Amino acid sequence: MTCPLSLFALTLAPLSAADEPWPGEERLPQLVEAHGLTGSHAELMEVFNRLLQATKAQATLPFYAGVAADPWSAPGAARRLTDRLAIGARSQDLAALLAEVQVQLGHEPGRSPLPQGLLEGSFLERMETIVGVLEAAAMEVEAAFSGVEDPAALLAAAHASHERLVETVYLIGEEAHARTWAEVQAVDGAALLRAAQRIAPLADPRVRFGLRDAYRQTRPPKPEPVEGVEGRLIYARETDLGWVLVGAARDNTYDLPVAFLFDLGGEDTYTAQATSSAIGRPVNVVLDLEGDDTYEGGQGQGAGVAGVSLVVDTEGKDTYGEGRIVQGAGLLGVGVLIDEEGDDVYLGDVYAQGAGCYGVGLLIDRDGDDRMTSYLYSQGFGSPLSVGALIDVAGDDVRECRGRYGSSYGTANEYNAFSQGAGVGFRVLDYTTKKASGGLGVLLDCAGNDRSVVGEFGHGVGYFVGTGIARDLGGNDEVRASRYGIATGAHYGISVVLDDAGDDLWHNPYTASLAGNWDLTLSFFLDRAGDDTYQAGGIGLGSATITSMACFVDGGGKDSYALGGRTAFGNAGHTQDVARGSRSLGMFLDLGGAEDTYPASSPLLPPPGNDLETARHQEDTHTQGEGDSAVTTTGESGNGVFLDE
Repeated sequence: MTCPLSLFALTLAPLSAADEPWPGEERLPQLVEAHGLTGSHAELMEVFNRLLQATKAQATLPFYAGVAADPWSAPGAARRLTDRLAIGARSQDLAALLAEVQVQLGHEPGRSPLPQGLLEGSFLERMETIVGVLEAAAMEVEAAFSGVEDPAALLAAAHASHERLVETVYLIGEEAHARTWAEVQAVDGAALLRAAQRIAPLADPRVRFGLRDAYRQTRPPKPEPVEGVEGRLIYARETDLGWVLVGAARDNTYDLPVAFLFDLGGEDTYTAQATSSAIGRPVNVVLDLEGDDTYEGGQGQGAGVAGVSLVVDTEGKDTYGEGRIVQGAGLLGVGVLIDEEGDDVYLGDVYAQGAGCYGVGLLIDRDGDDRMTSYLYSQGFGSPLSVGALIDVAGDDVRECRGRYGSSYGTANEYNAFSQGAGVGFRVLDYTTKKASGGLGVLLDCAGNDRSVVGEFGHGVGYFVGTGIARDLGGNDEVRASRYGIATGAHYGISVVLDDAGDDLWHNPYTASLAGNWDLTLSFFLDRAGDDTYQAGGIGLGSATITSMACFVDGGGKDSYALGGRTAFGNAGHTQDVARGSRSLGMFLDLGGAEDTYPASSPLLPPPGNDLETARHQEDTHTQGEGDSAVTTTGESGNGVFLDE
């Protein structure tokens, strides 16, 4: 087998020019000014940032800080970020993806040069170079934890905090989690990413195909059997970092911790410990060349746990088993899973498929019609001090995150998610210490007719000083979400959803969706082109509540809108805005020029319709206290703009 040209010749939608704004992107601030809302918007942002400062939130990431200072920059910043991620994934440049993560976490970007010894020399000489790469990465991991008194204890505590997060987003008054948050900040995240950059050259296709060809030319002596390996090995060496192995093109089973494992082919089975780093084994790299492989469930499959892990599967219809911290996930580490080709099945549970948990998690699937299922905190998720990204380059894929963990609101037959581009912070650690700002979660799909289903809080959602981004570059897609889904969030969240092209269905008949949000949140939804269908519930389609801003822009096509209630189509405000002295801002723009379909009836005046431009103003009444001591205040709670042209 030679290096498949199909890996380099995917037919993909072109990226937008970095300096070319989308339709409506520049119109948003212009319309605010044209309708006399500039002062109101400035007041809103002053209140937003004043309350943000009062939260004592700690470790705010650069993307969030930039958008909080200049909200109109959000769509362009998200577009440029996802453009760079798409370029790195398409070109198989893991170092470029990691450099982007370094920037997003506030570190100096820098990539390690590809050692010539990985591309030249005999098989044994190349293996010697690989060991040197692993040793250099291990030194960076050691440096990352040099300021931590007991790394094993800290890892256990970090794991416990994220297990508790499965039960509640609050972590109210639990001293252990507050202490863990303080100790986690002693870990040198920049050094962990340098360790990941050290092993990034091993993901280069030239390395694994060159290593295979070099073996064919020299064929070293057959090694002794290694406990934990069933099948045939062609190279085995035990190092201070663990086993360095090369497996023959047979059906092998690997059930042991490894520092480096290269398998030439066959239908192989990998247990979780073979595809994860851990305390005492800081570096884990697995490269599989071909075959329909099985990656068993558990904490693995590119799980960077207190170290760095990289798994690259080149070809085959693979199955990735269920677990927590799996399939490109980092817990106090950096975990990367790259699947190059094949119709694959991914089964997750929590913290799966591109999840950062006090770390970095990346899942890059480059081709194939895949099925990805998980339940919570998955498919592009970032907790505090973390980045998680799921990047799918091509294929007609199905993604689902719902069905196991019950609704945050106790709603029957509804489920929690916080997935598909979700950044989440620890809203309350306790009432005295600083709180943990959320991370960055990214879901990026570059091509294909895809279907995404997600439960509550999903598909571009920011929660407590966290940022969620979802972008689709092309295809006729379907997105079905639940409460707080699709460009939404709550409690200081920032969310951006971008769709470049295609006739799409956006379905969310619940509260807060499609650029509809709640309480101190900035949300942006931009669909550039296509005949789209929007089905939303209350608070949606450019509707903001409680010191928030929500902007909805459809740039082209003949679209259909369905939504009931008054909190929609650029209308904004809530009684709590009156209480706070803020006025939320909602923006709805349809710029397609085609005859769109709007609800037959609406309580809004004027009702949404074609060829209409109007400002919207909402008044609300707030009552504080009860009985004779009650104080009632009536005032303007929100402003907005509706534009169809």
